This record gives sequence, C-alpha cells and structure tokens, in this order.
Amino acid sequence: MWLLKEIFYHRKRHYLSIMAASMSIFLLLTVNILSDTAVYYITSRMNDMGLNVTMLEIIDNDYVPDNWDSAFARKFGIKYISEFCSREYGKLQIVNCDSCLNRLFGFSFEQGGFFDCCDDLLNAEKAVLGYNSYLEFDKPQTGSMIEIEGVRFEVAGIMKKYSENMFIDIDNSVFIPSGYLLCDNVRVKTFYFSSTDHYIDRYIEETAGRDNYLLFNQAGLSESVADITAVTKRILMIIADISLVAAFAGLINSSLSNVEKRRYEIGIKKSLGASDHDICLQFLAEALAVLLLSALLAVAAVAAVLLLMGNIRINIRYDECLFLIIRVMTAGMLCSLYPAIKAGRTTVMESIRMQQ
Repeated sequence: MWLLKEIFYHRKRHYLSIMAASMSIFLLLTVNILSDTAVYYITSRMNDMGLNVTMLEIIDNDYVPDNWDSAFARKFGIKYISEFCSREYGKLQIVNCDSCLNRLFGFSFEQGGFFDCCDDLLNAEKAVLGYNSYLEFDKPQTGSMIEIEGVRFEVAGIMKKYSENMFIDIDNSVFIPSGYLLCDNVRVKTFYFSSTDHYIDRYIEETAGRDNYLLFNQAGLSESVADITAVTKRILMIIADISLVAAFAGLINSSLSNVEKRRYEIGIKKSLGASDHDICLQFLAEALAVLLLSALLAVAAVAAVLLLMGNIRINIRYDECLFLIIRVMTAGMLCSLYPAIKAGRTTVMESIRMQQ
C-alpha cells in the first residue's frame, strides 16, 4: 500500500508516465497482433487460391516411369503430391484424386469433409461435391448415396459455394478416389504439389522429356507476397518502437524531475536511517509499479479493441506478445536506473539546501 501511495499521492508526473508508457505498449501490441492477423489472412487466401501450389501436367504419361510421382516426391522432399485426372460429366466434371489434394488446397466445406488416406488405400466409394454438383444431384446430404456411371458413392462432403481456386473449377466438380473411372489408360496426368526447390524444372525435363510437360510454379509469387507482408510488419513495428523510445525519454525526464522535487523527502528519510540502497530500491520499485500498471492498462485496451472487431479471427502469438512486454519492462527499468541511483546518492545537506 505504501508503494501505491508513493506513486499516486501528489505524483502527477507518474500519471503522465503511466499514460505515455501504456499508449506505447498498446501501440506495440496492436501493431504486432494486427500484422500477424493480416499475414495470416493473406497466407490463408493465397492457400485457398492455390498460389502456394505448383501444377505439373504430363502430356503423355506413357513416357514416364511407373511410380514416377513417388520417386519425384522422395528426391525433392515433397510432403504432399496429388495425382489429378478429370473429365466432363454433363454440366459437371468428375475428378479423380487422392486425399492429399485437400491438404494442398485446404477446401472449405458446408457439410462433412474430404476423404482421407484410408479411403485412398481402400478405393472407398465416396464422393465430395462442389456446390453446383450438390444442386445437380438434387441436394443430397452427407452420408446419402449418389450414382455416377453405374457406381454408387456415399457423399462424404459438400463444399461451400463459390470456392475459388486458380487451377480447379471447384463448384462444378465431383471428387472421387483415384481408383475409379479415370485412372486406367490415361495419357495426360496432372500433379499438384508444394515445393520451392529450384531444380525441379530441370529434373522433370530430364525425366519426362523436354516437350512432354507443362509446369506452373507460383512459389516465386507466394514468396514475394510473404516478403512484402514481412517488410510491412517490420516498418510498422519500427514506428511503434519509435513511439516507445519517445515514451521512455519522457519517463527518464519525469524520473529525474521527480528526484529533484523530492530531495527534501529523501533527506528526511536518510536522517531517519534510510541508506542509499534503500532510497534507490524505493525509486526502482516505483518505476516497476508504473511499468506494470502501464502494461496492464495496455493489455486491457488491446483486449477491448479485439472484442470490438467482432467475428474477425485474430491471430495472436502469445509468446511474442509476452516477449514484447518483457522487453518493454526491461528497457523501462534500465531507463529508471540512473534516476534511482541519483536519488540514492542525494545527501542530507543537499536536501537542506534544496529546502532553503
């Protein structure tokens, strides 16, 4: 209680220090959280559009070795590679693929989901419908059966309307496991995968033949967008750091002025037996309390702002926010060290002369 009394009893400069520090911490945390959220949304949008995915089309599949895709994935450390075949089916298209396609594109669903790796192995009779396909099949529910060219498939999932992708017409597609309908005797095959290796093009040319493939690699564009967002975040953080430096400059000035005004008080305490160490610790404790109150006010203000943002999904990296607060507290304590030492070295005679 005595510490709170020391801080708030006729200490207008402390109020100003708390206000300046809390505003700076608030700005620093807000910039960090909103920047991470923007990066998250941009990355998610890029993933939805397929900008992080490379498309490889083998024009004549007879010229590549068996299990070519497995050897290709092992050579370049590709985690997910999906073989893709499609053909027209009335107004729709039937797509043969495996579960890796969903991991690459991150499809959005109204009901259910995509088939999994077990369905791939068992060639499970399951189908995933785009929105227009869902309408063409008279709005079946997940778990119900539909018939495609004499084969009955269980509806595993229904995708959201207007699902966007630069490679696949999702709304008009019916996705089924690769063991059905289109996998035999297909000369043109398409593969989707994600990789940033720059030697892929050379390897494909040597393996599949120079004029036997088409490669659409969006890795460069994806990296460029990621670099732009990272630079933007860094610039905003620098601006927030500048405001923090200004706040700490004000904190040092306020602390030095506070020491000058309280010399008589320091002299009385020393005459009653307080040591230089005791006075120094008191001022450091006051500075720590000011910084803690500033941090609490800033966190409360950030929480209020995030609540006002409604249903927007906020991407918060709590470890990074905690690191920023600790960094601010450490810097603030270092800024308060010199005024505290100066207060501790104040003598009784200096306090008397100050009073006179």
